[in-house]
Amino acid sequence: MPNWSYVTKYENPRYSMESKHSHSGPCQSSPCFFGKWASTMIYKVAYQDQQDNLHSLIELNVCSCGLKVKSNRLMAIVKSKHHRNHTTLEHEPNPQFRGLVGRRLYMPGQPVERISKVDLKWDRIVEKQSLNT
Repeated sequence: MPNWSYVTKYENPRYSMESKHSHSGPCQSSPCFFGKWASTMIYKVAYQDQQDNLHSLIELNVCSCGLKVKSNRLMAIVKSKHHRNHTTLEHEPNPQFRGLVGRRLYMPGQPVERISKVDLKWDRIVEKQSLNT
């Protein structure tokens, strides 16, 4: 049985995103733009999952609802019974999962064929899950 816990950094992704934007002010250079993008991109993805009420990986073993599962099994995160609602943080017995994501965690200017390990893992999970249904 995998170990699980919750991380708190994705509990209010909109606030985190806006907070990081307000601390850095307007960008006047490329390094500033890339730094701001890097610090807020993951929260934009988490916020989109919250808005769509869908679950997906935000880090290699962390769901966008904050559930962290320590396991080497590919399907551990979707098989877990510990998902929670993104907004209320209450237990969600029947979570809905996002489909294939392709390339959503990336940096501007990054080659199109470069896909993050998180997105690759999520797409493998979705493909395996669709084969089992």
